[in-house]
Amino acid sequence: MSSPIEIDSAETLAQRLQARAARDPEGEAFVHLKDGEAEARRLSWREFDAGARDVAMALAGRTPGDRALLLYRAGLDFITAFMGCLYAGIIPVAAPADTLGHRGRTLAQLLATFNDARPSILLSTGELLASIGALAEQAPDLCRTAQLDTSAITPGSAGAWRPRRESPDDIAYLQYSSGSTSTPKGVVVGQRELMRMMEIISRAYGYDPESRFVCWMPHYHDYGLVQGLLHPIFAGIPCIVMSPASFIQHPYRWLAAMTRYAATHSAGPNFAYDHCLRRIAEAELAGLDLSAWRFAGNGAEPVRAKTLAAFAERFAPCGFRKSSFYPSYGLAEATLLVSGPKPDAAAEPRVLTLRAAALEQDRVEIAEDEAAVRHIPSCGNPVAGATIRILDPETRRLRASREIGEIWVAHGALGRGYWNRADASQEFFAARTEDSGEGPFLRTGDLGFVEDGQVYIVGRKKDLIIANGGNHHPEEIEWSVEQSHPMIRAGCVAAFTIDDDEGTVLAVLAELASPRNVESGDHAAVIRAIRKAVAMDHGLTIGRLALLAPGAVAKTTSGKIQRAACRTALQGGRLAIVAQG
Repeated sequence: MSSPIEIDSAETLAQRLQARAARDPEGEAFVHLKDGEAEARRLSWREFDAGARDVAMALAGRTPGDRALLLYRAGLDFITAFMGCLYAGIIPVAAPADTLGHRGRTLAQLLATFNDARPSILLSTGELLASIGALAEQAPDLCRTAQLDTSAITPGSAGAWRPRRESPDDIAYLQYSSGSTSTPKGVVVGQRELMRMMEIISRAYGYDPESRFVCWMPHYHDYGLVQGLLHPIFAGIPCIVMSPASFIQHPYRWLAAMTRYAATHSAGPNFAYDHCLRRIAEAELAGLDLSAWRFAGNGAEPVRAKTLAAFAERFAPCGFRKSSFYPSYGLAEATLLVSGPKPDAAAEPRVLTLRAAALEQDRVEIAEDEAAVRHIPSCGNPVAGATIRILDPETRRLRASREIGEIWVAHGALGRGYWNRADASQEFFAARTEDSGEGPFLRTGDLGFVEDGQVYIVGRKKDLIIANGGNHHPEEIEWSVEQSHPMIRAGCVAAFTIDDDEGTVLAVLAELASPRNVESGDHAAVIRAIRKAVAMDHGLTIGRLALLAPGAVAKTTSGKIQRAACRTALQGGRLAIVAQG
């Protein structure tokens, strides 16, 4: 490994990019892989900086602090526009462009973001801006907002741009939460906090000047934006970009890009590694060389011990090492990371085998055998400068050692609060413990514990299922359902409680894996397998169970299950149910 990334005196990411362009103008900054395979475009640091300056010049005259809604498909236009906003002092707000083609839930999420941020201008390409006109009836305010087609900007104005006076106190951008449990809220990320997070990532993941990152994660999600796109700018390393759709369609493209560019770093949620296991054929392994992959991040959703073990075993012949896995924990409200790897960690991820019955009572008990257990992977150590407390979410009192509670965190890279939501900001970003008044802390809403200095996540407070006198985390139930039958579509199961004539009961929605399974399949056998798995693994009886067509389970734009929306749809009779029982 080479020397670590140099941490210079730049106070903002824009200054960091300008310095990189001056120091290494022809160095490789970004590569875009069209369809995840062919190189469509390359940007040197000089070209990237010039493109950002052109966008900044096109925004000249706008009031610093105005918001700009960025609607782009995956590629280099987005990151150029994002940095152009920072150069101009405009606050960028990333949103998924795919919502422009929909009229349902995804469009509603876009409009919720728009109505909350109240941008004064939309930045996009001409193709996408043209499609906004079709939304005039549903979204008149969106259609009346000023527009800038950055694909039509004539290069050459960059030379006239002059750096503005920046301050670490400035707002860098608004990161809208995915809305997995509520309406999306805009996390205010400051320049100072962003740079601190950049330093944390550099050290935690062992970046050096020879590192290369491959990113397929959505640019409007905090994981894809901060670690996938912004950190390579800070670190001055090449970033190879493909679209999420290219990865989903054929996950081999991700690992092929890791091979082709001898990439050292990449990351994704747990489902991405499962997707590779399911969809990459045995014959394709011969074309992969993953020996350069030193840091494989796994975060943004529950990390599965089974997935870590299976991926490492399957791709070991391709040079992948299990010690390259670095599970982490974070959230948009923390800018990104709360806990993660140590740069000198060479051991395989730690996994605790715990008694399931104790977990249902919010206790942590190491199991002596493999009967009725849960395997919980560590999400690493708290990041540098972070303080973590585990509290009873109702009383706000500290939990005892080996008790599960809500995770509260304090560190210097947290977001500053929610945009224009003073009450919510006070509640979640300025919490204090009841017993000692310690704080302020960020309340994460996530449940977990700390053991031997490492953080373990077991679920979310809002989604907790209380049944038979115990606490059950929906992620665990959903996992059991996924594994129960091959006709169940992975990552597309929702477990939650509903009230009916029998009282409060467990409900499960499960998508079938393909349209073929919808038309012809032994649905009764699938239902029996699901009920058996949930009974055996969790001791629970399902009150409402429905099989759905692919795509029917409500998700956020980043792929997280929206259990509250699923509950509402089921109770409102708005689901096209294939079979139930």
